Amino acid sequence: MTTHKTCHSLSESPHARTRYTNRFGKASFPCGNNAGATFLDQIDRDLIDTLRGNGRKPNKAIARKLGIAESTVALRIRQLRSDRVMLVSLRRDLFSKGYNLQCFVDVYVKGRDVASVADDLAKLTEASAVNIMLGSPELSVTVNAVDRADLQRILANEIGSIRGVSKTEVHVAVSIRKYQHGYANLGALP
Repeated sequence: MTTHKTCHSLSESPHARTRYTNRFGKASFPCGNNAGATFLDQIDRDLIDTLRGNGRKPNKAIARKLGIAESTVALRIRQLRSDRVMLVSLRRDLFSKGYNLQCFVDVYVKGRDVASVADDLAKLTEASAVNIMLGSPELSVTVNAVDRADLQRILANEIGSIRGVSKTEVHVAVSIRKYQHGYANLGALP
């Protein structure tokens, strides 16, 4: 026998055979991998896909495309943002900002806690991503630089001056073939 339950988080799940309905009474699927995960139905997923294609698309046009009311679109967007399932954000073109080099810097840490070094690296305006790695190198940093001289400055004066950085290896992107960033850890946002 399959039970029906409205479920907003995995922590409410009584067992694996439960058929879930979302907050609107429709069949839904889990999103996320933690106890605070939200369940999405097909309308939620279609709404996210539509906004991924054009984050500035008006609610009225989205409603027409999905065959739902404009008020439903507004409610769903508000709820998805509140549940930290999605965030509509602005992306900037690195090249238009004068960054002609995108580099990946492997950072080796010695004599200091890796997380503390990562926190210091995350403060750099030139760093667009800082990742703690499993194994060696301990950190991977994506750096944007105007030119080679700027990259050298960043490596010597910015990254190299952080206590605990023992060695760096730099990889410069010659040609970026794919840059997809439609996913992020929204739970980490304040």
